[in-house]
Amino acid sequence: MRVLFLYRAGMPVLYCDANHGIIFIIYFRVRIFYISFKNMIKCGGEMKQNDINIYPVRKAQRLKNYNYSRQGYYYITITLANDILLFGNIINGRINLNEIGKIVDKCWKIVPDHFSECMLDKYVIMPDHFHGIIRIVRNRHACSVHGHTYSVRRQDQLLPLIIGGFKSATSKLIHQLGFYEFKWHKSYYDRILRKDELNCKRKYISDNPLNFKKLL
Repeated sequence: MRVLFLYRAGMPVLYCDANHGIIFIIYFRVRIFYISFKNMIKCGGEMKQNDINIYPVRKAQRLKNYNYSRQGYYYITITLANDILLFGNIINGRINLNEIGKIVDKCWKIVPDHFSECMLDKYVIMPDHFHGIIRIVRNRHACSVHGHTYSVRRQDQLLPLIIGGFKSATSKLIHQLGFYEFKWHKSYYDRILRKDELNCKRKYISDNPLNFKKLL
């Protein structure tokens, strides 16, 4: 049996091959992914991206043909691109933000100053991710600068513009502090909330520091 040690966020992960297949167990945050693939040994033990089949397959994050400039409540989750507790730590069930976390907090609070069509609801900054509810209070044409013709381009709609601006501003300020390794995940998770879901999500956000557990 061949045993290899690869690294995920600086932590060694044990890989063992057996005959024609390999099963890896990777602990990443609180999730466990089972990954199986063949022919790794043909590459001399080097792992290539095309050799790996990961389940479940990642799905599109946004609803097809939905206008994300419409009025309503949106639940947002944004994670860091690496497995690092970068925004602070949890002490007695409360988040204690460090300097980087405070930048994220400040940038989120001023979002309505730049996008008057929205209001902020409950949010929380966790050590390695962010949850928030944002309310769009009035409709906005996705591409008003192009005239009166409505554009369906997703990147021109209000919610993606808000999240993109927030991620860009936080990244710029954090890099200016010298934390050049800081990087948000490329995308983000959103859920369009029904009225009967709103209080449940607010409670989930409030309880997140109490329930946070990091898998070491």
